[in-house]
Amino acid sequence: MASAESRSLLATVRERAGGHCEYRHFPEGAAELSFQIDHIVAVKHRGEATQDNLASACFFCNSYKGANIAGSIPPPGA
Repeated sequence: MASAESRSLLATVRERAGGHCEYRHFPEGAAELSFQIDHIVAVKHRGEATQDNLASACFFCNSYKGANIAGSIPPPGA
């Protein structure tokens, strides 16, 4: 079970996102799958679980980026 501190951090990230994917601003209400909390810089690249390194991401963006240090998400329709 996640600690109260971890739950608070995740809630802060979700609140900051305002119900949208932080990569391409897709609304969570229109998504078929739940949004995920993504490490912007992956843990394997020494990314930390801090507010500045976490993003609320739709399944597409999180899967497309994977564990790369940076990813390029194509614009819708591309």
